[in-house]
Amino acid sequence: MIRLEQWPYNAAEQLSLLYAQADQSGCLVQLPVPLPYENTVRYISGIQHNEMDGKPFLCRAICEDDICIGKIELTRYEDMTAEIDIILRREWCHQGFGSEALWQMIELVRSTGWCTRIHAYVDTSNIAAGKLFAKNGFAIGGFFNADVLTNVNSEYVMVKKRGCEMILDI
Repeated sequence: MIRLEQWPYNAAEQLSLLYAQADQSGCLVQLPVPLPYENTVRYISGIQHNEMDGKPFLCRAICEDDICIGKIELTRYEDMTAEIDIILRREWCHQGFGSEALWQMIELVRSTGWCTRIHAYVDTSNIAAGKLFAKNGFAIGGFFNADVLTNVNSEYVMVKKRGCEMILDI
């Protein structure tokens, strides 16, 4: 059984550890590891203040027992729609933890009225992510092409990726 929790006191260390132990190859946006210090400090501040770049922001650590196994976050826009992101450490993938965390976050925003719709943007090659969102009630909204930074042989280069927007009305 997992829990969604506020980030712990050693949030920067937990965030760096999470990204170092996550497989980002199927993500549309890939962050460099180790995470740049300035970006990490800014991100942790956003978590603590529930605001990122002037937008309401909701981020929770995904915990099993006393271990942070991932994170799930929502960024809300003026029209009350939100964009979701979820990432898990490799060894906790494909075991239902992501689905349980997603369900808990959906229930949290439903119970509080935090947003009216959630958008997920998934790399079409990431079949597991597409199944995760579909299993939790998200519908396909459309497909798109995007230029994104991707780690290729330990270097970040701009590549074209195909994505799928998935939508859940709350």
